Amino acid sequence: MLEELTAASLRALAADSDQGAFAGALADAPQPAFRSVFAWDHAQPAGRLDARFQLDTERRAGLCGDFFCAAEAGGVEAAALSGQGLADALLALLRAPADASDL
Repeated sequence: MLEELTAASLRALAADSDQGAFAGALADAPQPAFRSVFAWDHAQPAGRLDARFQLDTERRAGLCGDFFCAAEAGGVEAAALSGQGLADALLALLRAPADASDL
């Protein structure tokens, strides 16, 4: 049975992200300026996109969610695939050597 997400469990999840299963993979990655965990149990996307996520490499910001991955999955699975895809792309972007034009 799934545990109901409460404000306390979301705070614990956010705190655990620094020490949990992903800690080793992210040990050498820059720390985020901001992060948030939010459970919106009434989300009903009006439309869906086939892409897995959107990433603005110049601003180093992206969008992910259950409204992506229309051809692959729906609901929570789509959100998970979208989030993982964006996380992988951001990690690669942040680990890439700085372009001389960025300095």
